Amino acid sequence: MTGFVSIAQVQTSTRFSIPLKGHFDPATVDSLDFPVDLYTIEAPSPDGPSMRSELLRRKQAQGARFPRKHRTSAPASTAKAPSDSVDVVDGRLLFRQAGPITVYLSGSIPSDNTLALSKDGILATAYNSALVVQNAQTGADLFPNTFVGLGLIALEFATGQSNFFDPKLLYDPLRDRFILVFLRDNTPQRSLVIVAFSQTNDPSGAWNTYALPGDPLNDSIWTDYPALALSQSELFITGNRVLPGQPWQTGFNGSMIWQIGLDEGYAGADSLDARLWSGVQHNGRFLRNLCPVQHGGVPDAEGIYLLSNRNFDAVNDTTFLVHLTGNRNNPSTQLTTEAWVADSAYGLAPNAKQSDSDTTNPASGFDTNDSRVLGAIQIGAEIQFVGNSIRFQTGLPGVYHGVMNLEEHRLTARVLGHPQLELGYPNIAWTGSETCQPQSLIAFNTTSPTDFAGTAAIEYRNERSYSALTPINTGFDYVDRQTGLSERWGDYFGIQRDFNRPGRVYTAGYHGLIGGNNGIYVAQLASADSLAFDMEVVLEGVSAFCEARVQAVPAGGKPPYTFQFDGVDVGGQSWSDGYCPGDSVEVTATDAYGCTETQKIRVDFDSALPRPSVFPNPFNDRFSARFELMSGAEVEALLFDAQGHLIRRLVDRALDAGTFEIGFHTTSLRAGTYVFLLKVNGADLTTETLIKPY
Repeated sequence: MTGFVSIAQVQTSTRFSIPLKGHFDPATVDSLDFPVDLYTIEAPSPDGPSMRSELLRRKQAQGARFPRKHRTSAPASTAKAPSDSVDVVDGRLLFRQAGPITVYLSGSIPSDNTLALSKDGILATAYNSALVVQNAQTGADLFPNTFVGLGLIALEFATGQSNFFDPKLLYDPLRDRFILVFLRDNTPQRSLVIVAFSQTNDPSGAWNTYALPGDPLNDSIWTDYPALALSQSELFITGNRVLPGQPWQTGFNGSMIWQIGLDEGYAGADSLDARLWSGVQHNGRFLRNLCPVQHGGVPDAEGIYLLSNRNFDAVNDTTFLVHLTGNRNNPSTQLTTEAWVADSAYGLAPNAKQSDSDTTNPASGFDTNDSRVLGAIQIGAEIQFVGNSIRFQTGLPGVYHGVMNLEEHRLTARVLGHPQLELGYPNIAWTGSETCQPQSLIAFNTTSPTDFAGTAAIEYRNERSYSALTPINTGFDYVDRQTGLSERWGDYFGIQRDFNRPGRVYTAGYHGLIGGNNGIYVAQLASADSLAFDMEVVLEGVSAFCEARVQAVPAGGKPPYTFQFDGVDVGGQSWSDGYCPGDSVEVTATDAYGCTETQKIRVDFDSALPRPSVFPNPFNDRFSARFELMSGAEVEALLFDAQGHLIRRLVDRALDAGTFEIGFHTTSLRAGTYVFLLKVNGADLTTETLIKPY
């Protein structure tokens, strides 16, 4: 049973003025054959070490409750099945050339891959702990060096042995700019949220850098795990508040939401006006890991939706919808929460195994962390989201995909998996052309005891079904970078739609390298789902006798189509007739997905298709004659019988410039042959022989 419970939370928000701290220009970075980047080998664990210990305890219990049932077979093929609707256009590992040596980029642990793609085809990719900017098509580096460490971007904020981690990238399609957010250090005294705005649409140019306080309420808490989304005018940044040195029950102290103006950041204003929301709760319990919902296409509204869940639970069917209703400067902006119950549950995901993993030990393998919401997009009145989950039937890690219908207050969900591959750290992007098309692409990391770490994708189709799993890349070897049983696999996955080409998506995921290392694999994917829905309206048979036909010609979308003419449903009939000159007709076509196209057309002679000057011929009970005057003139229209006798003077008058049609009812005429003569200013313009059949 699905449903929801809504609660208006009375929140106390805080205003901040964040000063501009610096500018970073990649052109100032020395071009060296062997760039040097110093970083801590492992970034802080999400939500602190006490959470990691509790997660392992719960995963041990989860493994006992849902035993693993892994298929043992040959490695999964990279060939696509006929039912696939995802096309891997191209892909490559990120690397730098050090003289004659090719070095694949790896970075610290975990990789934390993220990307952003501009309309001009510039691709920015970040990972722990560096930024790479390339030509998306050719892979050519646009930085003087292949990569720039996050520490150089945040040089004004580097004190002592600073550790920079958890990068997140966004592209703003409205303003054609880039945003990079990452963290500094994991103690209350040193915690910062670094926010960098590109000054132009070229991310290889200069950036403006600001630092949000990691302990903004001065209560000895540090900020962890940032997530980003854009509204029409604002950047939203969420983060978890973590108390150091506390057990898991008290170490988490809620999530917070920053609202920041975009234009000030791009312009390099002396300070950013920011609004902070903290202590977000539902029914008196903190909501954790708030995931802001990104618009599937171009942001077109103020405010933001955010999602949360009970990410530690063995089995749960509830997702929380948080709504910030408006701009930070709007005094009526408020925060509300709703608890939505899905038709399918999610659960704490087990660790994913690779070839050197102990399948009997829950601590062994790639760490899947918890089952928080990792990515979310809004498409019209729907929100789609993804996260890690256990597959209850097999005990293997899979992907939880939820669809929230905001109008019907309905949440449907499914846990996606594969007979052999183990899945983790999904993210999602919209591949449709119109908001009535829910199609999206879900991409994630993959592994198995017989398949080296790589990535894959599944498409959620417009007809609400799923494609087969399509492998994107498969690693060269198993990964072994940490001492102990587990390896860090995430903590997230990069994905973005190509705003210039609907149906195209770029991803940045994981790849097992030879020698136990891991790399970053960037790929371009294409959807084969439906084209944009369109319609042409054709006007036929315009005459003085109200016999015009309006024909709808749909294209794209998904048939069968249904039609309305002036609000009247005519089912699958694509035409309606009996219209007179001067009538206006509104035509609406709807495809099987519910996409609609509406056009309004006026019935007049100029919009009719070319036809004979006198029609029909032969005629029965009427005929029409159409003519055009370039300027005012005296017009005569005469009808004669076959012997040349005048039957009737149809028109004899002065007319202004324009297009005209003469209509004559001929019921009283006998069968035979007639001649129609049109004279303009005394000169014969048209002579037509007409036949009325016997």
